[in-house]
Amino acid sequence: MENKNNEQLYLFHQGTYYCAYEYLGAHPFEENGKTGYIFRTWAPNASKINVVGDFNLWDNTKNPMKKISEGGVWEAKIYGAKQFDKYKFEIFDKNNYARLKADPYAFMNETNGKTASIVYDIEGYINIITYRALTHDLKNHYYNRANYRDFTLFENLKEFCLSDLTTFADWCEDNDVF
Repeated sequence: MENKNNEQLYLFHQGTYYCAYEYLGAHPFEENGKTGYIFRTWAPNASKINVVGDFNLWDNTKNPMKKISEGGVWEAKIYGAKQFDKYKFEIFDKNNYARLKADPYAFMNETNGKTASIVYDIEGYINIITYRALTHDLKNHYYNRANYRDFTLFENLKEFCLSDLTTFADWCEDNDVF
């Protein structure tokens, strides 16, 4: 995991990690039989960040984030956080002024004027480019939003990532997509 983490950080800071959503945001993890979510965000000018949410009763002293790169990526492992918990990042600037911010990499958010991010695991979903390749619909740039969201049909299929174009191109060639 550490090598994968270092590679992702390197590519992110280089500007060539095209699947940053796989790293930043909230992602499930299991460690020593305990489950939770790992939260990551990029805030290069922050002096301190806390994660607040349903899992800690919105207490800003419970889950401080740790800066894990000089480029400003922060991380916190929160045991007991679960799917559909609401959360925000409490971000402090250099003057120690705090702002509550939604997670820009969250997979789900509140609506109707509310602004919290919602913990949600997208494992098993696939992106629109992969969907089009699988359905041979590469020329149709218009898609039905309901179909776009209902990718669970392919939940056992590993998601292709744009950063792995060689594998994706090979798959397309093998399946006569182009």
